[in-house]
Amino acid sequence: MKKLGVISVVSALVLTACSSEPIKYSALSEQSIDGIKHICLKEGEVPKLAEYNPTVAQYLKTRGISSEIMLNIKPGCEYAVSYALNEKNGAIVNGKFRLVSINPETGDIKTRLREVSYWQKSSEEEEVAKTGLKGQVEKIFGELLK
Repeated sequence: MKKLGVISVVSALVLTACSSEPIKYSALSEQSIDGIKHICLKEGEVPKLAEYNPTVAQYLKTRGISSEIMLNIKPGCEYAVSYALNEKNGAIVNGKFRLVSINPETGDIKTRLREVSYWQKSSEEEEVAKTGLKGQVEKIFGELLK
């Protein structure tokens, strides 16, 4: 009987995951992000997807937001985006993206503002094949900056 209960719970979780949206948005702070003019983009020493941050920078530019890519967030940055992702064939398979406010004097994180978790669903594969990384970035950052 115990096994049946465990199987039921696991089945419910699997069904929920299959029907979930590919993006989960979390507002971690009530602080407004209207008026952001510049964002520092944190890069890994060996990025898993080298085209990611340049694609983000292009997207931000279309929204009137300048950006710079750096290994370590330095003093002077007011906002930053960090990420962790997995990729396959030049597309994001899953990832977590976080927008934070920075203490401009020290470069330390002041407030975690927004977070988006993304996972590519099998139903999205055709769309990703058409729009590529650019389409994924537009979807992710459209949520992150709302």
